[in-house]
Amino acid sequence: MNFRFFIVGIISFWLQTTMGQQVFEWTPRAIQGYQYATSLQLNNALKVVDEMKKQEPNNMLVYFIEDYIDFFNLFIGEERTTYQLLKNKKDIRLKMIRKGNENSPYYKFCQADIYLHWALVKLKFNEKTSAALDIRKAYSLLNQNENDFPNFMPNKKSLGVMHALIGTIPSNYKWLSNIIGITGTIDQGIQEIQLALNQAQSKEKIFELETVVMFAFMMLYLQNSPESAWSIVSTSSLNHKTNPLANFALANIASRTGRNEEAIRILKQRPKSQEFLPFYYLDLLEGMVKLKKLDLSAEKNIQVFLQNFKGENYIKEAFQKLGWIGILKNNNQSYFRCMQKCIQKGANETDEDKSAFFEAQKAKVPHIELLKARLLSDGGYAIQAHRTLINASNIIFEDKEYLLEFNYRLGRSYQMLKNYHDAIETYEKVIEMGENNPAYFACRSALSIGNIYEDQKKYDKAVSYYEKCLEMEPSEYANGLHQKAEAGINRIRKK
Repeated sequence: MNFRFFIVGIISFWLQTTMGQQVFEWTPRAIQGYQYATSLQLNNALKVVDEMKKQEPNNMLVYFIEDYIDFFNLFIGEERTTYQLLKNKKDIRLKMIRKGNENSPYYKFCQADIYLHWALVKLKFNEKTSAALDIRKAYSLLNQNENDFPNFMPNKKSLGVMHALIGTIPSNYKWLSNIIGITGTIDQGIQEIQLALNQAQSKEKIFELETVVMFAFMMLYLQNSPESAWSIVSTSSLNHKTNPLANFALANIASRTGRNEEAIRILKQRPKSQEFLPFYYLDLLEGMVKLKKLDLSAEKNIQVFLQNFKGENYIKEAFQKLGWIGILKNNNQSYFRCMQKCIQKGANETDEDKSAFFEAQKAKVPHIELLKARLLSDGGYAIQAHRTLINASNIIFEDKEYLLEFNYRLGRSYQMLKNYHDAIETYEKVIEMGENNPAYFACRSALSIGNIYEDQKKYDKAVSYYEKCLEMEPSEYANGLHQKAEAGINRIRKK
């Protein structure tokens, strides 16, 4: 055979095989599409996806990016009709991705993240069994990928969150983790996501926004480290003026770490142009942070949310907050009207909605001074909250429920003011009075004493109060309180 023809034949064969190879490549177009999707510029992201399908038909990342678009559309918008239209897209995209290069670390990673996207969406629509199955498939893929590519950092982003969250499941729910097949600890998860964050901030910046937000919320909720959470988001490259997701993360963490004025400022600067997916929860959040400083203009923000949001979550919570505004306006009839709507409308899945529903069922107006103290404490206005309670102590609380709440809020104000002796003493009184009460005050008091003792390195005492928290089953906030107590026990076991 002529050598020249042999070389031409080899080149021709190579071109034919490589031209049709399905790859996972972060081309400039793919990066742009992902950035549009994660900044909620979904129409722009769709245009890039269409371009990729024409110009980069062999780049399987197009289906990964396309799934982000549907995920945010459904997870934020929560429209059931849209969900019915889009839910079959998951299997189509997985089928396409499975045509890709099996030797790429993105092959299993992309499949796993798509399963996780749809698990979160299904939980929004109360399809818990199907969501659990998707989580199990995602975990299996991520584990396999970790074995094949142990230095592939994006994998640790998703795996870390799963390991950390499974580490907070209370012992009486461990059967659930066994069914899903996930094992892990908070420390393991945090170490993994820290590694992923280090790379995302120094080298591969593609997943930086996701990883920063995940890590910050883990520090806030699982590590009981609010200052670390705020430091992570406030020193990152997240831009709350150009990205609604960044705005949500910064405002939410600011609000939950006693920086209410900062949260208000951030929310007022959120992007509102039509190129972004409507994110009406931010209107509700702005209303709630305003209410924490007793600013009654919050009513307008909450009404915007209720008039525009098409989902079912947070509706009860929104009507509860409108009811509270009625109380602050000395209009108890408005409170009862709002709480009737709280009963009739919205889902009853989130801890906040369950708490609102619990309050509505009692058909009892919260005491106005206790409500003010609650809101001010939630906003981090400790001195004003404490002053409100001291003034209210001159009122004789013949109602045992009001008295229980008064003591809880007084204990909380002492804790915020770092008067830990009086805080523990007052919380102890709450536990004694309300251990069998369906309200959350005693359960939360036990958790708070545990937090104080943990900070003081009195670990045996801290664990005993975390366990006491787990023993109580309040009708509101139980899931969140128990998760934090379990996280506290796990933290101490590692010390």
